[in-house]
Amino acid sequence: MARRIHYRIEERSDNRVSDQEWEQMKRLEHWYNAEFVWTAGRLAFKMYSIFSNWERFSDSGESGWEEIQDRYRDLRSLGLSENEVFVQLEKEGLVVLKKGGYKDDCLASGFTRVGGNEFNAYLVCEFLLKCSMIARDADIHVLDEGNFV
Repeated sequence: MARRIHYRIEERSDNRVSDQEWEQMKRLEHWYNAEFVWTAGRLAFKMYSIFSNWERFSDSGESGWEEIQDRYRDLRSLGLSENEVFVQLEKEGLVVLKKGGYKDDCLASGFTRVGGNEFNAYLVCEFLLKCSMIARDADIHVLDEGNFV
């Protein structure tokens, strides 16, 4: 298994990330993922884990992801933030959300596989440092399975 760097923002009253800050963080994440070569994994900071609503789509035998993706694009084109879109998709019964991303009791969490690539480990940490400058009212915790951090 490739070495990972884990990151999270714990769900506490003093940790806050606005939708606008989250949008800036997601744009930054997209830039890092597109601009650099990642040898084992990519940045994946998530506020929600998203699951297709099995009960809605079970009769058709399909997962429903195409319908979900189409609706996601429609809502984004109306100017809704990522978080607003996910909440709307859940209201419409298309998805089931798990708040906090990968880890319980979090506002957001994620991990990136870096393997032995210390430059990728550096990029993850640089990204998280920039995120901490965007979301000033949130503490981002980092755990490295290796020795970079």
